[in-house]
Amino acid sequence: RTAALRRGAEIAYRVLGADVAAGANRIAEDDTMEVVAVVGGRTEAPNGLVVGPQEGLGGQAAVLRRTAAVADYCLSRAITHDFDHAVRAEGLHAVMAAPIVRAHRLYGLLYAARRSAVPWTDGDRTALLGLARQTAVAMEVADSAREMAEVAVFSERQRLAIRLHDSVGATLFSLRVAL
Repeated sequence: RTAALRRGAEIAYRVLGADVAAGANRIAEDDTMEVVAVVGGRTEAPNGLVVGPQEGLGGQAAVLRRTAAVADYCLSRAITHDFDHAVRAEGLHAVMAAPIVRAHRLYGLLYAARRSAVPWTDGDRTALLGLARQTAVAMEVADSAREMAEVAVFSERQRLAIRLHDSVGATLFSLRVAL
């Protein structure tokens, strides 16, 4: 999942000409997110940020399940200002967030930000949403691969347990007969 988020952030950084791009992973049923992949950052401020539902721009995008953008994050009246310290530390102004959704399931958020107050266009919003959809597919594949690996490990443990049980049982029977 983290690799998929990092790749999505790298592509957003490059395609949108963003100064910073980031991916956040959904960590709780209430749609709380944690920023786990940052590209282009000057500081560590965004890494590890926990974004609750309706907190900041990302929380708004998660709850509304649509792309949200502001031309100047710290001056915007459309969002809460829970993360102004991190945004100021990075020198960011124009910020955009898109929900990573597939089949009505929220996987996380994809962010793009500029250090200038140049507003995001409708084309930028559409591009970030498209990248978020592609990232959702990659995250879904990662989840499936993890589940398949867990099943394979469980099956192997069962096979070894049965083999051990059979061989130890036979050895104990032989010892009992010999005694």
